[in-house]
Amino acid sequence: MNQAMGGDGRPWPWSTEDIPVLVRELVGRRIRIAKVGDAVTQEYQPGRVTIYVNEQHRIGHIQIEPGRDTD
Repeated sequence: MNQAMGGDGRPWPWSTEDIPVLVRELVGRRIRIAKVGDAVTQEYQPGRVTIYVNEQHRIGHIQIEPGRDTD
């Protein structure tokens, strides 16, 4: 499967599998939380963090869209 590439050549959207993330790096970012079974839209919002929560109510995966939120 082909993946879109970010500006630095890494697959887009970025995920914690690709880059380390500290909780303090998320302060001030736009986020959304998605639980198992939720419909997740694919519109692009620079810098947005999507946190996927599993059935055990634990973080299963995090995606970070390339760019910075300018709001």
